[in-house]
Amino acid sequence: MAVWTAWLKKHYPVPFMAALLNSMMDNTPKIAGYIQYCRQSGIPILPPSVNHSGWRFSVDTAPDGGKGIRFGLGGVKNVGRGAVELIVKNRRQGPYRDLFDFAQRVSGDALNKRTVESLIKAGAFDGMGYNRAQLLLCYEPLMDDAAQKRRDNLAGQMSLFDLAPGAQSGPSFTMPDAPEHPRKVLLGMEREMTGVYITGHPLDEVADLLRTGFTTVADIQEMAEGEDHGARYDGLSVSMAGILAAAKGKVTKKGSMMGFATLEDLTGQVECLVFPKVYERFAPMLNVDALVILDGKLSFREEEDVKLLVDAVESSRFITAKKSERLIEKLGKLTSESHARQLDRHIYMEGTAKPENECIYYSVDEIHNAIQEKRQITFQYYEYTPQKEKILKHNGYRYQFSPYALIWSRDCYYAVGWSEKHGKLAQFRVDRMVAVESSDQAAVCMPDFDPAEYVRKIFGMYPDDLCTVELLCENEVMRSVIDRFGEEVSTVTADDGHFKAIVEVAPSPPFFAWVFTFCGKIQILGPAEVLDEMRGMTAWLQ
Repeated sequence: MAVWTAWLKKHYPVPFMAALLNSMMDNTPKIAGYIQYCRQSGIPILPPSVNHSGWRFSVDTAPDGGKGIRFGLGGVKNVGRGAVELIVKNRRQGPYRDLFDFAQRVSGDALNKRTVESLIKAGAFDGMGYNRAQLLLCYEPLMDDAAQKRRDNLAGQMSLFDLAPGAQSGPSFTMPDAPEHPRKVLLGMEREMTGVYITGHPLDEVADLLRTGFTTVADIQEMAEGEDHGARYDGLSVSMAGILAAAKGKVTKKGSMMGFATLEDLTGQVECLVFPKVYERFAPMLNVDALVILDGKLSFREEEDVKLLVDAVESSRFITAKKSERLIEKLGKLTSESHARQLDRHIYMEGTAKPENECIYYSVDEIHNAIQEKRQITFQYYEYTPQKEKILKHNGYRYQFSPYALIWSRDCYYAVGWSEKHGKLAQFRVDRMVAVESSDQAAVCMPDFDPAEYVRKIFGMYPDDLCTVELLCENEVMRSVIDRFGEEVSTVTADDGHFKAIVEVAPSPPFFAWVFTFCGKIQILGPAEVLDEMRGMTAWLQ
């Protein structure tokens, strides 16, 4: 069966996708995902049409003469099967010339003003000489006029003028002269009436940027379709980007405010919960139609749709003027395959993606190719002096490395894999890697490596409750501190061999584990409650 399915998809892609869409007519998120797949695959999605659509999705001729998929009238809100049957039956006499002709020829209880309004908003009358703004202004009097004429005809009140040739060729009033609504409004109408964007998407202009590592709704839906229904990914930190299709606040039983939002990207929608502490900080940014990045954790529960528990909200700063078309294209390779999902691609998200050094994208591309081809790479690596000056580590030593995954965490890429120098699994910040080159040697295989679990264990130092912690560090770990907390981390010289760092973290097991790995080269000075937690964990380990 799988072989036949693949064969049909390859050789008859348009009929195959039309059939697939029909099988999901009651699943709007799936419909949205399949429509986006069609667009990425070059299959035109044609809006519903009173002259061409039936009840279901169908194969139709696109404007360029090729084949496309026509949106079915059954997918339009407030349009029942009875109305569609009337529309199809009456157009057998010839296509509808315009809305007036449609109103004169199609009558019945199944087709009312609400139905016609929905059809107009969905684009079912596009291309008939008038725009949607004009049609929405006149459809009610047109339908009233048509209904009155039908009543008069039934009562035998047809006049000599009505019998004249061409008497019913147009409306009895002048069509209002109104400019078309902005594209954003038209797309909003389509989504209101069908649940999806048809003729485009508000995010089309930034589609390439949205594919540069952000977790998508399609990704998390695929996680949920696993045997454990996504349980293994419960609590996974991700960054998602899109527009807010809905957003509202609600008072909790304790009297505080929390937020409920719906994030929509190019593949679907996901429900988002914003708990009081986070909502208090980011409420002004939670507006309908706002373009945002949401950092948070996935919540998978039995018999419930997956949810995103929001930790932070950012505006659309990921759209930067620095990103050239070439770099966007290179980044797009990371997730450009329409079928790529969280489980089988090599980028795993744990934070916001906005590195300033664009040169790293070429390194990212090289690493990604090596992961795909299961090859090793070589590179040099630089570190920092206590004065934060950059120097090549080990006098320019070239590391030999088998990359397994790229992790985007806290504004930086990390390459995770097997390090020949260390003889174990290791991670390197990509923006610290210099002269990355592919090697002819095959990568060292590590079949038990789980990127999602690695992200959860190693990069889970930033939950909701942050506090300021003072660290005493030996000079040689300056690079590690900067790698973890950024170049803007506050540091002061303590003595010839040490410096102090002020950082914001959550006093959590991942943070303490990170401190432990330095074997005393990093010490926590305060606050007292963090020291107490550290001592408690130490005692437990002993």
